[in-house]
Amino acid sequence: MSENENALNHIKKLIEDLNSNLRLTICVDDIHYSPFSYVVKVSIDDKKHKLEFDKSIIDDLEVALEKYKSSKYFNTLESNIKFTIYIELGKEGLLEGLDVSRELINDKRDWIKDYRVDIKFMPEMTKVLYEGLKGLHEFFDSQIEKHKSLGISYSDIEENKQWVQSLIDYYDENAHLNSTGVGVKNLQFLKSAAIKKIIDLEKIRKFEKVPTTLKALNQKISKIAIELRKDPFLEVELPAFIHDFIAES
Repeated sequence: MSENENALNHIKKLIEDLNSNLRLTICVDDIHYSPFSYVVKVSIDDKKHKLEFDKSIIDDLEVALEKYKSSKYFNTLESNIKFTIYIELGKEGLLEGLDVSRELINDKRDWIKDYRVDIKFMPEMTKVLYEGLKGLHEFFDSQIEKHKSLGISYSDIEENKQWVQSLIDYYDENAHLNSTGVGVKNLQFLKSAAIKKIIDLEKIRKFEKVPTTLKALNQKISKIAIELRKDPFLEVELPAFIHDFIAES
C-alpha cells in the first residue's frame, strides 16, 4: 500500500461526493506528492483547478482514519480538509449549487467552551456582521409574530432578539464592533450574523444569470467563509437557533 493511501482516497471521496449538490460534474484527475504537500488536480466540466494539502495534515488524517474515526479529533481534521476544498473551489466559482452556509452550520469539530478574546474587524467584515445582525433581528421579529399568532411561547426568541439588539446598539454608538475580552456568546451571535449574510447572498445567487455578477457573489461568499475559518470564530460552536434558518429557507 502506498503512503497515506487511505487519507488520499478519503479526500478523493469528499470531493466527488460534492456531485450530489453541484449542477456540474467534478472529477479528481490526479493526486501526487510535491515536496511538503499533496496536490489534488480536479476538473469541473472544462475548468481545471488544483488543491494543495500540507503533508502533515494528510499524515494525521491517515492515522485518524485508522485509530480515531468518529472522534472529535477526526472531525476537526476532516473539517479543515473539507473547508479547504469548499473555499478554494468556491471562490473560483467552481462549486455552483453548493451552499457553504449549510456546511458551516453542520460543521463538526472540537468546540471551545470557555473563551475570552480581543476582537478587531476590518471595515468590510464589520459591514457584513452589522448587516447580518440586522437580518437576525428581522428573523427573530418574524418568529415572534408567528409564535404570537399561534399562541405559543416565544421567550427564548425574545431573549435572542434582545441580545442581537445590544450588539446593533453597540455598533450604532461606536461605528465598529471591536472590543476586548469578548466571550463565547457574543462570538456565537456574530458568527451567526455572518452566516445569515452568506445565506442571503446564496439566495441572490440562485436567481443570478450574469457570469460576472455570479463570480463576484462567489468571491464575497468565500471571503466571509474564510473569516469564519479563522480566529476568533473557528472553534466557536453555533447556537441552536441557527438551524431555524435552514428550516425557514
